[in-house]
Amino acid sequence: MAERRPAGTLVGRGLSVSFGPLTAVDGVDIEIGPGECVGVIGPNGAGKSTLLNLLSGAVPADRGSVRLLRGSTEVRLDRAAARVRARHGIARLFQTARLVPDWSARENVELGVRTAGPAAWLEALGLPTSKRRAARRARAAEEALARVGLVERAGFRSAELSLGQQRLVELARILVADARILLLDEPFAGLSRSAREVVAGLVAQLRDEGVGILLVEHDLSQIRKLADRLVVMDHGRVLAAGPVEETLADPEVVKRYIGDVELEIGGALEEPAAPAPQPVAEQRSGPPMLQVRDLRVFYGPVAAVDGVSFDVAAGEGLGLVGPNGAGKSTILRGVAGLLRASGDVELAEQPLGSLATPDRYRRGLAFVPQTLTAVVDLTVEENLRLSWLTGTRADRFAEALDRVGELFPEVLDRRSEQAGALSGGQRQMLAIGRALMASPRTVLLDEPTAGLAPGLVPIFADALARLRATGVAVVVVEHNLGLVRAACTHVLGLQAGRPVWHGPTERFDAAVAHEVFLGAQPDTTQEEQVHS
Repeated sequence: MAERRPAGTLVGRGLSVSFGPLTAVDGVDIEIGPGECVGVIGPNGAGKSTLLNLLSGAVPADRGSVRLLRGSTEVRLDRAAARVRARHGIARLFQTARLVPDWSARENVELGVRTAGPAAWLEALGLPTSKRRAARRARAAEEALARVGLVERAGFRSAELSLGQQRLVELARILVADARILLLDEPFAGLSRSAREVVAGLVAQLRDEGVGILLVEHDLSQIRKLADRLVVMDHGRVLAAGPVEETLADPEVVKRYIGDVELEIGGALEEPAAPAPQPVAEQRSGPPMLQVRDLRVFYGPVAAVDGVSFDVAAGEGLGLVGPNGAGKSTILRGVAGLLRASGDVELAEQPLGSLATPDRYRRGLAFVPQTLTAVVDLTVEENLRLSWLTGTRADRFAEALDRVGELFPEVLDRRSEQAGALSGGQRQMLAIGRALMASPRTVLLDEPTAGLAPGLVPIFADALARLRATGVAVVVVEHNLGLVRAACTHVLGLQAGRPVWHGPTERFDAAVAHEVFLGAQPDTTQEEQVHS
C-alpha cells in the first residue's frame, strides 16, 4: 500500500447545479475537516445525494468551487473527474452496493488498490516485482476485511453476502484505498440492527483516526451518535447548520419536519385537536376491520419494516407518520400485497395470507398509491368504470357513483370530461373515487395531499372523515399533520421501520411529534407508544 496520505479539509463554496429547469443544489457551502463527521439531513429531493455527487466529481457543478486544503497546500478540484478526486483521497459510498457480484469479497476490496496504467501490463507478465505487489495487495485486502469482521468470508462471492456484509466490503475497499475524506450516502439504509452497529462503530473509528466524513442519513439516532456538526438541506439550499442538537431545535428545522406550529387545519399542535367525527364503532365493541400483527416487509432480502402491529376498527382512521425512510409507505404496500411480507394481516377477521393485490381488492381492501393513476385519455366516468368489479349488478354502479359524488361532487360534475383536463387535486379525488367503486371496507391512502395546494388539504381531510363516518376503516400515510389530526382517530409514529408511538390522536401533541420526527430512535415503543 502507498504511504498514508496526510489529512485534509474538503471545502465546497457556492455549489450549484441544475438539471433542466430544476435547480437541485443552489449555492451550498460545505466544509469537512480532518477527524470530524458532518451530518446532512433533509427531506427527499432536498439535494443531499446531488451534493455528494458534486463533491465526489460524479456530477460537475454549474457554479462554485471544490478545494482540498492540506496545510498551506491547496488543490483545486472544480473540474477534476471522480477518478482524479479519488487519487486525492476522496471516496464515495453510494446508497446501493457497487460491487462486482461474481468477484469474491477479497477481489472487490483489492479494487481499492489495484494497479492501473502501464504497471498493470507489467503485473500481467507475472514478473517477480509484480507478484510481490499483488501479494501486498492481497494482504492489505485481508487486513481490511479483518477490520470489518469479514475475513472468514473473504472468498465468498459478493452476491452471496447479505446487504450489511456488502456494505462492509465497500468500507473495507475504502480502507485499503487510504481515503481521507469519506462521502457516505445513507450507509445504514436497509441494514439490520446488528449490521448498523458494526457500520457505526467503523465510521466512528475512522473519524477518530482523522478521516473527514460527510454523512447523509435519515436515521437521526446515527446522526446524533456520529456527527459533530449538522447541515439541514431543503429545496437544494442549506436551511440550517451548526451543532447537532442546536440545529435540530432550530424553529425552521422543526417547521420543515413537523409542519407549521399553527396548522392550516386542526389547530396548533400545542392545543387539543379539534375532535374528528365520531367513528361508527367508537368503543370498539366489535372486532377490528383491519388487523395487522408483527408485519415485516421486504425489499429483496432486506426487511424495511420490522415488527409493526395495529388494529383499525370500522369507522376509525389511523395515521402513519414519521420521518423519511421510516417505512410508512412500505407498510401500506405490504398490507396491500404489493411487496413480499411476513406476519398476519386480517380483513374482517379473514386472513389475507398470500392473496394477490387484486384479490385483496375484491375482499374489500383498497389501496390509493401516491402516484396519480388516472388514465388521462379516458373520461372521468370511464376511469371510475376501470375499478368496477365485473359480475356486479349494473344498478350498483349508479350507487357507487353516488358515493363518489357525495365525497367529491366537483369530480362527478365533470364525469363526461377527459381526466387529463382535471387539476392535480381533482385527479387525486378521482384516484380515491376509483378505490371506492367496489365499496371497500378498508382504504389505504399513501400521501393523498402530496404536491397539492394547501387550500385543498381541508377538503381531503373532510372527505376522509365523512368516509369514516360511513363505517369504512381508513389508514393514511400523510406528511401534513393537520390532516392526520382532523381525519384520524389514532396515530402510529414510526422510525426506521419500527413503531415508536401509538395512541389516540388527541394525545399526539407537539412534544410527541418532535420526538417521532426529530427524537432519538428508542429501542422499544412507549405505551401510548405501544399497542395496548
